[in-house]
Amino acid sequence: MKKVVALILCIVSVISLFMLIGLKEEVDSLQSQLMNVQNNLQNSINNISYNVQHTIQEDASIIAECDFLYKNVDYEKRTVTARFTVTPKEYNALITKTSMICNGQEYPMTLENGAYYADIELSFAESASVTKFIFNDDGNVRSEVAELGVYPRNDFLPSVNVDFSGGYAYEKGKYKINGSVFVDIFAGENVEITSAEFVEEINGVEKKRYTAGDRNNGTAVQMRPELDFPINAGNIAFDSEITAEYELPVGSTLAIYLEVKDSKGWCYRSYVESITVTKDGEFDYHDELKGLEASVYDEKGNLIFTVDEEFYE
Repeated sequence: MKKVVALILCIVSVISLFMLIGLKEEVDSLQSQLMNVQNNLQNSINNISYNVQHTIQEDASIIAECDFLYKNVDYEKRTVTARFTVTPKEYNALITKTSMICNGQEYPMTLENGAYYADIELSFAESASVTKFIFNDDGNVRSEVAELGVYPRNDFLPSVNVDFSGGYAYEKGKYKINGSVFVDIFAGENVEITSAEFVEEINGVEKKRYTAGDRNNGTAVQMRPELDFPINAGNIAFDSEITAEYELPVGSTLAIYLEVKDSKGWCYRSYVESITVTKDGEFDYHDELKGLEASVYDEKGNLIFTVDEEFYE
């Protein structure tokens, strides 16, 4: 009899255990469903909040629309006209005088087909940023902050990007470098790339210049695949291997950059490496120079564009 009771209790215990496991799984499932509901509810609240704020901002805005377009693109002079337009929600064609603040200067705007416009001629290397629109209704002045920028270099000039990976060694005044450089050049439209060369400078003085496949004084630069210049359009990507040794005394700065030239003689320089050997014999790597948008020089060697490094901090 005791054995039967014990067996029954054991069976009941096993059944209860399975029931508890089933209940736990059901509770876990319900908790997961509840979390999903809460997340969906929070997302819905966030979307509603954003839409409400966006609607409030639109309702509060005195501008219905603002935009820009390019006109009069001149590939010979490398200039373009940027036309900025703004459409106010309310205006009087007879009395409303409109202007904009662009690059810190105020420009009057002209009414045409319900919108006001102003044209600014820019070099391909320049940029323009509209920060405010001003509407003057016979002394009643209204204004609104704007964020409208144009960067012709991104649309009409080549872009040059380099990425170096490798190893270094410094011993007895000699700096050794061994690594590879991935180069990506976008030629853009109506631009002919005539060359791509690596340049070495020590203390700002050019020491060596290498074209694809050259070997000079133990320095090897190999390009894969081999490229035939000029290149007229599209994307150019290749790998280069650099193995070099430099006499680099204490206090000296080494710079290696890629210099790309186009048919107009403009240069696009992008840093591969830059390093200073300090007076204590330590390395000061100028990482802030690497990975930036290429600096642009005109055919006379004048710097016409360089990145503001603070923008990337």
